[in-house]
Amino acid sequence: MKIELRDLEYFAVICEHGHLGRAAESLDMSQSALSKSLRRIEDAVGAKVVMRTPKGVELTSVGSALRAQVQRLRLAVDDVIHEAQDVGQGRAGHLRIGVTPGFIEYPFAPACRDLLKNAPKLSVTVKVSTTDLLAALCNGELDLLVSPMLIPANEDVAHDYLFEDEFVVYASAKHRYAHSKRVSMHDLAHEGWTLSAPTLASQALERAFVTSGFPAPRIVLATTSIILTRYAVAECGLLGYAPERVLREGAAGIPLVRLSVPELKWTRRGGIHYRKSAYLSPAARQLIELLKSITR
Repeated sequence: MKIELRDLEYFAVICEHGHLGRAAESLDMSQSALSKSLRRIEDAVGAKVVMRTPKGVELTSVGSALRAQVQRLRLAVDDVIHEAQDVGQGRAGHLRIGVTPGFIEYPFAPACRDLLKNAPKLSVTVKVSTTDLLAALCNGELDLLVSPMLIPANEDVAHDYLFEDEFVVYASAKHRYAHSKRVSMHDLAHEGWTLSAPTLASQALERAFVTSGFPAPRIVLATTSIILTRYAVAECGLLGYAPERVLREGAAGIPLVRLSVPELKWTRRGGIHYRKSAYLSPAARQLIELLKSITR
């Protein structure tokens, strides 16, 4: 005969009270029903677990051993419940996030910081790439994807808009065009560039040059590192192409300036993406809300 968990819980209450009547009263059940529960336990273990006395009941040696195990079981159940509550409230679990390089510093980094502060038991794996992230999301390898909204359409993927970035050309404050009121496409035709390739931004830049009748930009340094890009622009005389926000917020201590090139203005819409049919954990939903709050 198997012991049911409820019978073990009833037994723990009997141990606490040392009296069947008081235990039954605290459980809001009849004493006869509690006695039947006790008999089921004794039938299962094949021995008496309590002895009746004028004052109530006393544990036998078998009952004492069982009580120790039940106490450990109750603690384990409490742990399971607490862990489930942590997961249910987004404080625990594991998230797998894909992020394109231009979205790391903003908005992902501050959102991830706030999430981990609120959920110290949570673990996060972040994959940073310019390619294959959408496929990884669709294959179930990622829970969320933070990237441009202009990713290939997929009927199984939901897209939540977050913000817009205006891309601009920037250069070192020592560059020969740094103080020009306006720079033409002809002026930039033979300049060297540092870009993340291939990205939607680099493709938009190349398209603008080709449409204007000039060769594609000459990429001297291709990197996904924003820090390396800034220093290459500042120290090597290269030109960069990035959101104006990145230039404004991230160039502290590095002498960079925006060049006025109206033909090369380009706006990128950023968003967060997830599979429509997938289960979104509370932690994932919490990260989505943090991203929306930060970008608002």
